[in-house]
Amino acid sequence: MAGGVLLLDLGNRRLKAAMFRRPGGHGPVQTWTLAESLTALPAVAAEAAEVRLSSTNPAFLPQLLAGPLAAKKLHQAGPGNWPISVHSQGTGSDRVLAAFAAWSRNRLPCLVADLGTAWTLDVVDGSGEFRGGAIGAGLGLQEAALSEACPHLGTAAEDLPADFARRIPETTAQALASGLAGHLAAGLEAQAKRFEAALGQPCKRFYSGGDGPRLQFHLGPDWEGADDLVLEGLSLWAPT
Repeated sequence: MAGGVLLLDLGNRRLKAAMFRRPGGHGPVQTWTLAESLTALPAVAAEAAEVRLSSTNPAFLPQLLAGPLAAKKLHQAGPGNWPISVHSQGTGSDRVLAAFAAWSRNRLPCLVADLGTAWTLDVVDGSGEFRGGAIGAGLGLQEAALSEACPHLGTAAEDLPADFARRIPETTAQALASGLAGHLAAGLEAQAKRFEAALGQPCKRFYSGGDGPRLQFHLGPDWEGADDLVLEGLSLWAPT
C-alpha cells in the first residue's frame, strides 16, 4: 500500500527521484531525462502517498502534475515555505535546498557550488540564512560556444590521466580540458574568496552537479564533493 514520501528534483533536462528514509537520508536515486520520466515515474510514485518537490522547470511541471503526480499530496518548495531564511530574491528552490542541506551537515557558514548547465555558487551564513550567490554559464555551455566559434579546435578531452592536474597538457584536446575547466575552477575560487571576505570568515565549501568530476582536478582540497544535495535538502525539509 502506498504510504511513503517521494522526493523529486526537477531540473532543466532531468528528473531525479528517491524515497524518503529519514531526515537527511533517502533511498537510491533514479535519474531520467524529462521524456523518460513520464513513463518511468508512475511505478515509483505508486509507492508514495506524499511528494516533496523542487522544480526549476515550470514549463514541464504541468505534465507531471497532470500525470504521475495527479493523485498525490504535493509539497512544492518555494517562497513562503522555505526551510531556512532566504535573504535573496528570485532564488530557485534547487539552490535553497542544496544550501540548506550543506549547512545542516555542520551548521557552519558554507559555500555551495552546483556545476550543471549553469553553475551557481551560493552562500549560507552561520545562522543558516541563505544570503545569495553567483550564476554563470556551465562547462558544457562554454565548450559549445568555443566549439561553434573555433570548430577547428575539436572537443575537450574527458578521459584524463589521474595525475593530470600536475601535468602540462600535451594535446589540443587536453589543452581545451585544462583551459576550460581550469578557468571555471579559478573563477569559482575567486568568487569564494570574495564571498568569504564579505562574511568576514572562512566557509565550508561543497560542490555537486554533473560537471563536478571534471572540475575536481582543478578545485583545491578545501572543496568537498557532495552528491544529490537537493534531494538531501528535501529529506530534511518538514513542510506544513
